[in-house]
Amino acid sequence: MKSNITEKINFLFATKLSPDGDEYKYEEVTRGTGGMVSASYVWNLRKGKKDNPSREKIEALAKFFDVAPSCIIGGEGAKRDYKVDNRIDKILADPLVREIALGTLNLSDDAKELILTMVKKAGELE
Repeated sequence: MKSNITEKINFLFATKLSPDGDEYKYEEVTRGTGGMVSASYVWNLRKGKKDNPSREKIEALAKFFDVAPSCIIGGEGAKRDYKVDNRIDKILADPLVREIALGTLNLSDDAKELILTMVKKAGELE
């Protein structure tokens, strides 16, 4: 059974993406925490093999993911207490981007893929 820490660490990886929009690699976390949290330790946390990180490791991970330490060790509601992705505020503030996103909600996955391809191509042309 996965621990609460495992779920929260996995949630951070899924929602706090790298600047290129991908999930962080374990080595990036190691570098970003100044070596405080090794790649193998991150793997063990994500797999539930480690479930009681030290305060220092929690603080290093929280700083890396730009969340409060309580978001990692806090209760079930802690995930709601921080921003999922620092780009969300920009998305919500732009009415056109918001309308585009809302307009895709009921589309098929194929249609969404087509729109994503078009957006990427438009970005290349900019």
